[in-house]
Amino acid sequence: YADELLDELDHIKFPENVKAMQRNWIGRSHGAQIEFPVAGEVDGESAIIGAFTTRPDTIFGVTFVTLSPEHPLCEPLVAGTEYEAGWRTLADECAKLSEFERINMLKEKKGVPLGRSAINPLTGEEVPIYAGNFVVASYGTGAVMAVPGHDQRDYDFAKKYGIPVKPVLSRREGGEGVEENPVFDGLGWMVNSTRAEFDGMFGDEAKAAVISALEAEGAGQGTVQYRLKDWLLSRQRFWG
Repeated sequence: YADELLDELDHIKFPENVKAMQRNWIGRSHGAQIEFPVAGEVDGESAIIGAFTTRPDTIFGVTFVTLSPEHPLCEPLVAGTEYEAGWRTLADECAKLSEFERINMLKEKKGVPLGRSAINPLTGEEVPIYAGNFVVASYGTGAVMAVPGHDQRDYDFAKKYGIPVKPVLSRREGGEGVEENPVFDGLGWMVNSTRAEFDGMFGDEAKAAVISALEAEGAGQGTVQYRLKDWLLSRQRFWG
């Protein structure tokens, strides 16, 4: 029904600012669901971190994965390790904040390492897993594939914690204009892709090619996410 709500906005006579608020509230995002296997077993079993992204064309620039502190994998990843206390402290801090505060009013975006790595499904590279106070469990999967070369929040986090930055999009065709800072978050030509067949692709073509490769590997698929959630009737006290 979220699609119907969005599509009907074009046919009703509401002020444009109200329509914009409604679109933002529904929050339709086209992208890809990508599976990052955890390196090694978790509680004796294999584990996968699912992450939604609107920019699958940046997958070759992933240098870490961030989980919400409430993510169900956090505790088994750190249980009995030197990383457990740091995660518990962060989780307790986040539990005192509302989702709105987490998204819009954080004074400091911070995180803690969980001591484990995830595997990029298209490169085989291992990248560290963090828990971050700016990732909320209710949006998407509660996990973010972090690309500091092409996202300002990821860049700030990477610089704060000494995580590598790998630019994989160029402002100019042919690979010119690749630079670590400032962050380039627009559409660009793929470079440094580890798999050369992707280099030189641009925009929607690049996104589609990455999604096709993920589907061929059984490691992801194209999908649509919504910020709007189902209404839980059990929580409603009164009906008019």
